[in-house]
Amino acid sequence: MEDTNIVFDYDKCTKCGLCIRVCSQIRIGRDGENRPEKIIEMGCNDCGHCVAVCPEDAVENTNMDISDFKPMQAHDVSIDMFTNLVRNRRSIRKYKEQPLSKAHMDYLLKVANYIPTGSNKQALEYTIISSPERLQAIKAHMATKFR
Repeated sequence: MEDTNIVFDYDKCTKCGLCIRVCSQIRIGRDGENRPEKIIEMGCNDCGHCVAVCPEDAVENTNMDISDFKPMQAHDVSIDMFTNLVRNRRSIRKYKEQPLSKAHMDYLLKVANYIPTGSNKQALEYTIISSPERLQAIKAHMATKFR
């Protein structure tokens, strides 16, 4: 079975080699004309790094819907701003009784798909517990585990 998910547009490619340098699976090399090419067909984990770093949009991964990705923006986050964010982060220990709307839950689940995972396998599953009674039963059971 052939894995031809990485496609190069050589009319756009400037041969900068960024896609080669970021390929964690070492699946991209150079051809005889110094252009990027797939050197090993199988094993790409669809991380999207080669697509993301190409300044000319010359790399495409046919397994990914690029419309889900937005261009990277410089956010000008200073070290002081980052430090303030990290130092003021707190765990929530008392939640509101009001449940999240279905629209909020759907949005959060969509965003969760962008969370990095090992080898970008994205083999995550989520269980949403909306019943207060069920949640209380889980809390009570878990409390017995920490005695």
